[in-house]
Amino acid sequence: MPGLEPVVLNISNGRHLAETIAGWHHREWGHLEGSQSLAQRVADLESQRGDGVPTTYIALIDGSPIGSASVVDCDMKSRPDLH
Repeated sequence: MPGLEPVVLNISNGRHLAETIAGWHHREWGHLEGSQSLAQRVADLESQRGDGVPTTYIALIDGSPIGSASVVDCDMKSRPDLH
């Protein structure tokens, strides 16, 4: 069906979605990273340039975000051995 093919954008090309994506991340993982507020998550996404790490990719269908994937250097400071 037309329009059901996902499109993947880098956050650098989808900054208008930063608040939505940050909200998803905050609801999913906010309890694990109590020190980062929603506003900080939005600012982190908005600061990503898209040409290195960290960066975030957003999947869209019909222009609506349906998911995201982030590439980060280390997301588990309590386990530096996994870095």
